[in-house]
Formats: sequence, C-alpha cells, structure tokens
Amino acid sequence: MSEQYGRSFAEKLIGDGRFEEAIGAADRALALDQDDEGAWHERGQALYYLHRYVESIEAFRRALARNQAGGVLDDDQLDDALYEAMRAHAMTLHEAGDGGRAADALGEYQRLLPRGRHVRDQQKWLDLFAGRAAKVVQRPPTM
Repeated sequence: MSEQYGRSFAEKLIGDGRFEEAIGAADRALALDQDDEGAWHERGQALYYLHRYVESIEAFRRALARNQAGGVLDDDQLDDALYEAMRAHAMTLHEAGDGGRAADALGEYQRLLPRGRHVRDQQKWLDLFAGRAAKVVQRPPTM
C-alpha cells in the first residue's frame, strides 16, 4: 500500500471528509499498482461516503479479491465494508420501490462470502424487501 508515515494519503483525506480527493489519491496509488488492496479499500470507503454504492461495492470486491490472494487488510473490516455498501445500495433500491432488485443486490453478499460475518444479518433485510418484516430504519454508519 502506498503509505505516508504508516497511513495512506487517501485514508487521511477520508478522515478529513475530503472524499472526492481521496478517490483521486486512491486512483493515483492504483495507477502505480492495480493489486494494491488498500487503495481499492480506500477508494471503496470514499465512494461509500458519497453514496455511490455501486462503485463502492466494485472497489470493495476488488479489494477482497486481492486480499484473499494474501493481502494485508483485516478480513473482518473488509467483510463489514462490503456488506454495508451492499446493504446501503439495497436499501436505496428498496426505498425507490424496487424490492426485487434490492433483494438481488443484497443476495450477492452471500454469493461472494458464503461464510461472511453478515450472512445472518442479511436475512432480516431480505425479509423486509420481500414485505415479510416490519420496516427497519437504519442509516448507514460511518466506517
């Protein structure tokens, strides 16, 4: 990972709430090394905070793929980030009246991580999207 004093520049920008700039910093790191799982993760975080969930999910997928090949990211943190982006995207679809696409979007989590930390959590959201549960109000947490 492109690091500056143990912390990447993109990570610092994310911490400062400068998400567009963080995407640029992550992209510059990725231009040097497309296999930099940390840069993919940071790109995903910044996109998430901008509510650009589809792009965020793609970045987290790339981070996951590279990390599974022997990366250095914390597996649980990456699992959490991917799930949260997928859940937020699914909620957006559900709130727009597209419960079917919402269920498909969240269902992808279990296909990617069949032993993921959030497989059980996923079911309450799938029930909501299918109209089998009371409305759950949850805003995306900060990562």
